[in-house]
Amino acid sequence: MRYFVVAFLVTSLLYGCGSSSTRSHVKQLDSLLTEIESAEKLIDSIDVSKMEAYHAAANENLNYIKANLSDTIVKDDAMKFSDYKVSFKSMGRLKNAVEEQVEQLEFSKAQVLNLMNDVKNNFVDEERFPTLFYMEAEAVKGNVVGSAMLAQWYKTAVSTFEKLNPEVSTYVEEMKKNGYR
Repeated sequence: MRYFVVAFLVTSLLYGCGSSSTRSHVKQLDSLLTEIESAEKLIDSIDVSKMEAYHAAANENLNYIKANLSDTIVKDDAMKFSDYKVSFKSMGRLKNAVEEQVEQLEFSKAQVLNLMNDVKNNFVDEERFPTLFYMEAEAVKGNVVGSAMLAQWYKTAVSTFEKLNPEVSTYVEEMKKNGYR
């Protein structure tokens, strides 16, 4: 029993301390995880349910207009409907892009965690680590940029919709109440 305890202590000391390069590599990988977490926060700031509700409202208004407006309309209204439809399509594409970005972030996080685990278990040699780290860092950088772009796209799409929706909804309500304009 005493040999088991001594062997356990020696093994713990050897593996617990780790080399300074291993600690350095783990620290570098931790910084990538921090960047991924900041990108995840950006994605979490996108209210998908709000976007879906706006998309559904726009779809309903656009379908009503398409089905019931057969007369010529003034240029300002036509431009407003065009911008509204662009906002509608943008939210649909944005929702899909957000879903893809979430998958990319999850994959990237898993890759970094796997690499960290391999480093901690000394499965990655010193010569190979810089290449592996560079590849993961570039992927993380791309995900951070992509997440920031999606967050900005969301703000723009929601702002445009919130500006145009009251006008278009009022137009649709007037059509329902009074017939064509």
